[in-house]
Amino acid sequence: VLAASPETSLSFFFNQTFADDTKFDGDTINGSDQVIGTFSLGAATILGRNVLLSVTGEIGLTDDAPEYAIGASLPIRFDLPTF
Repeated sequence: VLAASPETSLSFFFNQTFADDTKFDGDTINGSDQVIGTFSLGAATILGRNVLLSVTGEIGLTDDAPEYAIGASLPIRFDLPTF
């Protein structure tokens, strides 16, 4: 993760997951093992006092991984009075 400015950050991730063979009633299910590798890029910036915008993109690096994925989130903090 890199702080590009006081309000903005950039992120770069490599994710890798290994899944072993699945067994059912003692029998191994063919093709159930997987190697999933992805590369993720993201950016987050403060839009206002209590609002953040985060955008991410992900590309698959292995045959078992999804081709791509995108995501966005807009967390908003509400200042509610506490009792």
